[in-house]
Amino acid sequence: MSIRLLLSLTVLLISGGLFSQNDPYAGRRALIFDAVGENLVIIKNSGSDYVLPVDVNWNYYFLTGDQTEGAVLVMNGKKKTCVIYRQASQNSRKIKETDEIGSKSLTDLENDLLRNISRSKTLWVDFSAMLNLENLGQRMGNLDDIRNIAPVIHNMRKIKDEHEMKLLSHAIETTAAGLIEVMKAAEPGMNEKDFDLILKYKFQKAGCEHLGFNIQAASGSNSTHVHYGDNNRQTKEGDMMVFDVGARHGFYSADISRSFPVSGKFSEEQKEIYSLVLKAQKAAINMMNPGQSIQNASNKARDILNEGLFELGLITDLDKSWQKRFWIQHGFFHHIGLAVHDVGGYRGVMEPGMIITMEPGLYFPSDYLETASRRQARNVDKAEIQTFLEIVKPIFEKYINIGVRIEDDVYITMDGNRVISSGVPKEVHEIEKIMAQSSMFNR
Repeated sequence: MSIRLLLSLTVLLISGGLFSQNDPYAGRRALIFDAVGENLVIIKNSGSDYVLPVDVNWNYYFLTGDQTEGAVLVMNGKKKTCVIYRQASQNSRKIKETDEIGSKSLTDLENDLLRNISRSKTLWVDFSAMLNLENLGQRMGNLDDIRNIAPVIHNMRKIKDEHEMKLLSHAIETTAAGLIEVMKAAEPGMNEKDFDLILKYKFQKAGCEHLGFNIQAASGSNSTHVHYGDNNRQTKEGDMMVFDVGARHGFYSADISRSFPVSGKFSEEQKEIYSLVLKAQKAAINMMNPGQSIQNASNKARDILNEGLFELGLITDLDKSWQKRFWIQHGFFHHIGLAVHDVGGYRGVMEPGMIITMEPGLYFPSDYLETASRRQARNVDKAEIQTFLEIVKPIFEKYINIGVRIEDDVYITMDGNRVISSGVPKEVHEIEKIMAQSSMFNR
């Protein structure tokens, strides 16, 4: 089966086929059998592609729902059978008879493989497990080739099925509710750690016991750091705050960013930068439709940011490529799922069933003109840079210590998109209205 046909089948199954049954894992394994024919597949549960726990291989989990460390899944394409091999002493999810998957001891793995490999010319292996199977592989001399099963599974993981949507939706809705609570609770003098704890409390109360990644609750100068996680500064009047958070439910992680002033009211400078980032994000989301390039949507956000920066006087020439990248500090999108930066890559077109973030941002740390001049314009004539800096410096100083990132989780539908994280507002007037309310945490 071709990858394109495999993806097409996956889309069709989202709303009413194999993936809507009580055991979505069986449906996924059926698609793997279609892809590999009568050959063998081996996937070991070790390693991780982004988030904790580090002993989970998300490709293994995606096909089994099992978390047993060191277990090995063997799929026999000729017999259409699946067996999970574990240490006899390991405790794990009880395998139900309806799962159509067997359970055996790891001590049986080598003999079983050597017996079945004679009927297979191709062995499909998740390459993260190759070192664990090195000795066994030396005894499989009749194989024509060994292929990597990971790209096949990754193409399936890009398209979220009904089971995954339920888990992700709960994680996203829980994250949104937590962010609303911190907006209500926010007031100058609170420590960043207070917001961290409020979010964790709200997440755990909603049944999300774990985080997809460490919470970013960044205030003042910390808000200008793209990645920040110390969460130990005491907030002050006039601080901008940037939150990047994601509750995790059933290993599926949300990822939402919101920015707001701890005092509850945007200053004019904060509002200028915030409104520009919001305009860029909304324009990009409008382009997140099936069949369209995700990179084009991201480029739209970048272009709007640069046009706005030009109007503010922070860019002097939109025809200069180095100026168009001067204020851009990170990429604007990624897939989410079992990993918060999930498989799916950063190229290609969007397809129904994908969930992709859109997260433009602008940041103004006090030393940015100096550091960005070295990094973003290192090959530009020094006189040209100096002229640029002399013009923009007085304007830049108005925005020092303002950081803004706005991130939503966007589900690609058959005819457009749906912002799953819309439960947490992002319009200036909506944020200020919520922040005027009281919270149980500061009464």
